[in-house]
Amino acid sequence: MSPSWRNILLITGATVGAGIFSLPHALRETGVVPFLVLLALAGYICFRLNYFLMAVIREVTGTHQLSGYIEKVLGAGWGRISLFLHIFSTFGALIAYTIIGGTFLGTFFGIPQSLGSQLFFLLAGSVIFFAGKKIASFDMLFSVVKFIMFILVVIAAMSLPASNHFEAIPAFESFPLKYIGVFLFASAGFTIIPELIREKGKRSHSLLTAQVLITVLYLVFGVALYGFVNGSGYLFPTPTATAVFTITGFVSVFTAYLILAWVCKDTLEEDLRLNTKLATGLTIGVPFLAVVSQFGTFIGVLGFTGGVFLSGTGILLCRSYRVLYPDKYVYENYFVQLFLGATIVLELLRVAGLR
Repeated sequence: MSPSWRNILLITGATVGAGIFSLPHALRETGVVPFLVLLALAGYICFRLNYFLMAVIREVTGTHQLSGYIEKVLGAGWGRISLFLHIFSTFGALIAYTIIGGTFLGTFFGIPQSLGSQLFFLLAGSVIFFAGKKIASFDMLFSVVKFIMFILVVIAAMSLPASNHFEAIPAFESFPLKYIGVFLFASAGFTIIPELIREKGKRSHSLLTAQVLITVLYLVFGVALYGFVNGSGYLFPTPTATAVFTITGFVSVFTAYLILAWVCKDTLEEDLRLNTKLATGLTIGVPFLAVVSQFGTFIGVLGFTGGVFLSGTGILLCRSYRVLYPDKYVYENYFVQLFLGATIVLELLRVAGLR
């Protein structure tokens, strides 16, 4: 495999995760036009952020975590803020993965979603506890399996009888602002960028190609699953279709959860200097406690994580790029910062019940 295509696969695998399952719901609630606008905006914003991060990494000596690069450019205070934004966004993602993973298991076994989340927790927690850092060696394999299974779901959905799927999709239903954070969450893939620096090939070209592929996949997935949205979940006309979807959903979420949990545990150990047992306990326990205490809905957690924590990280990345490259992509940089800043404000207002 050429370095460029390996980069594209790494970006795609690191980006596509639980967020994809919120997109058919977004399409049903917004309509085609708002869906396309949000999808295109999120894709562009995340492509620019990945590009800015790659440029920052090239200029900073040594190998660091994301917060370490920001600290080197903006100072220790902003580095600590970036670190906590990263940790909170990671926990937010793990919580969302536990919720949707429980939904898949609940559908497959015919049990309540809450019980499915507990079962998901036991399975994932056991693997994390016993496998440790060996999980990271399966990153590429997980990415390939996940991508193939998403394609199979789309094919299976499109092959069902037309009366069950191809209902008319309205051009415009509404423009619920809660989905801005959801789209950002689904399109963001910061964590894999440092890995690309160690690879040869056209990295900026790989960033653009991967983001376009991700956007096309999201569009196709949203349209293919649109007709099967049922409340907060999905309803398929045949047991076989239900089994294919739930198994694919579980495998894709489970593998993404394992990689993200490994990143979280490593961050707690390396950056916060926690011992291995405490770091493992927090990585496994925080998402589980949030779910059993009914911390929030799947889409609500995604929206807040993407709209606040990832947006805050994105603004710091933009500021870091401006310090190192004050004359490059000036207007694009300001546009991204303005968009992310507005997203943070709107998401906080939504959570506070003020809009």
